[in-house]
Parts: sequence; C-alpha cells; structure tokens
Amino acid sequence: MKLEIKILDAFNGDSFLISMEDKLIKNIVVDGGISKTYIRDLHSEIELIESKGQDIDLMFITHVDDDHIGGIISFFEDDAIKKNIVKRVVYNSALTISKHLNVKYDSSREIEINNISQREMSYEQGKTLEGELLKYNLLEPKVIKALDKIDLGPASLTILSPREDDIKRLYNKWERETSDKKKASSSENDYKKSIKCLLEEDKYRKDKSIVNISSISFLLEYGDFKILMLADSTSDIITISLNSLGYTKNNKLIVDYVKLPHHGSKNNLNYDLLEIIDCKKYIISTDGSIFNHPDKITLARILSVFNNVEFYFNSSVCEEIFLEEDKEEYDFTFTKTDILELKDERDI
Repeated sequence: MKLEIKILDAFNGDSFLISMEDKLIKNIVVDGGISKTYIRDLHSEIELIESKGQDIDLMFITHVDDDHIGGIISFFEDDAIKKNIVKRVVYNSALTISKHLNVKYDSSREIEINNISQREMSYEQGKTLEGELLKYNLLEPKVIKALDKIDLGPASLTILSPREDDIKRLYNKWERETSDKKKASSSENDYKKSIKCLLEEDKYRKDKSIVNISSISFLLEYGDFKILMLADSTSDIITISLNSLGYTKNNKLIVDYVKLPHHGSKNNLNYDLLEIIDCKKYIISTDGSIFNHPDKITLARILSVFNNVEFYFNSSVCEEIFLEEDKEEYDFTFTKTDILELKDERDI
C-alpha cells in the first residue's frame, strides 16, 4: 500500500495530484493552480495518467479563486485531453448551490473558459465551466458540505468544510478573487523577525473571506495513512468538524501530513486545530508572490506546539523565511520538494 502526493508548481496557488496504489491505482487532483500551472505541470501529469490507462477518479475544485481554478479551466479548454479520463468532479458550483437553496439561478455567475487561458485557442463564445461539466455529466447534483463522506476504493474522504451556513453566505456574496485583487492587498512579510519575537507579539485575526471559508477541505484516510487537505479554510471550522468526528485535546487525530490552509496564511491557522491533532509534517504550497505567503507566524505557531517538525515547500521561498537564531532555538527542518511518499512498512 502506497500513497504519493505530487505538489505541483502552482506559483501562488494550490495544485496537487494524490495517487494511491494497492491492487489498483486511484488518482485525485486537488485544484489546478493558475493557468500556467496546467501548461507547466498538470497537463503532463494528466497525459501520464492517460498513457497508463488510469483515470482521475476525483477532481476537486475547492473554490473559484484564480489560484485554485485557473489550471482546471485550462484543462477544460484543452481539446487534446479527453475529458472522460475524469470520473467525478467535486465542486460547489453556483448552479448546484442555487438548486440546493431552491433559489433562482444567476447565470452571470458561470465561469467563462474561452478567454482565460494564456495559450492561443479558438473557442465558441459563451463556453462555461458549468456547461462543460454538464456536457460530460460531471456537475455534482448536490452540494458537498462538512461531514459528507466520499468512498474511493479502500480510501475514505471526510469533508470538513464548508458548513451549510457558509454555503448560503457564499451564494449571497458570490465573488471570485483574482490575482489583481490579491496584488492590491499584498503587504510586507514577517521574515526578518525571529520566531520567538513573533510569538510574543502574536494576535490571531480570522480570515473573513466567505470564498475561503466556504472552500472544500477534507480528511483523506487510506489504510493507516491520514492526510488533511485544508484548501483555504480556517482552523475553527476544521476544528468543529473534527470535534464532531470525536477528535479532541484528549483524543487527538494523528495525521501524516497537513496541507496548510490558505498557503500558510496567519489568518487561517490557530491553536484550536493544533491542539487536537498530532502531526509533525506540513505542506506549504506557494511561491510567496502574493500576500507574501506563508506568514512566518503561522509556522511559529506550529513550532510552539510540536518538536521535530518538517516543513515541505514547493518553491524556494522556504530559503527566505528562517533566521539562524530560529534554526538554533527550534527543532525543525525545511525542504523544497515536489513529491512526498508514504509506504506501508509491511510492503517494504
């Protein structure tokens, strides 16, 4: 039994390929990063899956921000790849949510896919992601929400966010965050301050973005392996869901890896979650070009709770974050990598 996580070059975004191998191989794509992610990485990964006669058993579109959905849009623009390789798309589209809430559908919320790719292509006007998903029978008939379960062969996925109330709020304030909006909000990073100093000054302010709060996060369980994929959600929402599953300070969830929420933003991870999990390995997906993610204080919070921590980055931003005094005072390592593996010791 083997689990492999490929952390694709998503620039300022998220894009992952999770492959699970037992008797058969199951593949999960989680987001597509920006459009360039598809051109640089995701396209070749999907071609490789296709060449092996495998499928994308699940494709997650966690939410509609450019840095998560751009590469997925480019995939549906690409006529060179047959879309029947995808067996299920998990996505809370505006159309699906409107049906769930029994409200009139606003078609202006559909996501156009003919003008976004950075490659030159000719497509009919008015082509949308929703339309493509409907054409290939891939649009979810029901919204996906906290505590829903998805079974994938021997693997089980438990959805941790969004909550029902957040789905309603999302529909009432449907907004897609673009790179332009993010750049306008960029601020100076906190890398010149020591971990000790940052912890002394620490004040948590929760992310208020309804798009982020309503993103789809999940717990993947495969044999003895457990992975938390936290999209752009917030730790309080994840904590509430894990509490509902029976995990507490006295009964902690032991996790192999945590994909940090919102690229390691200080507004998305607090002690509430860290106090009910036991994890030494954290994945950070970002090149630091937007919002200066990850925030160092996020990593400092982790180091104040756990020893022998391993941080895995998909970009060289990791080389800019830590001071020499941080390395001397705290027990951690950091690595730039694009692949992580878990193997059942019984198979070795």
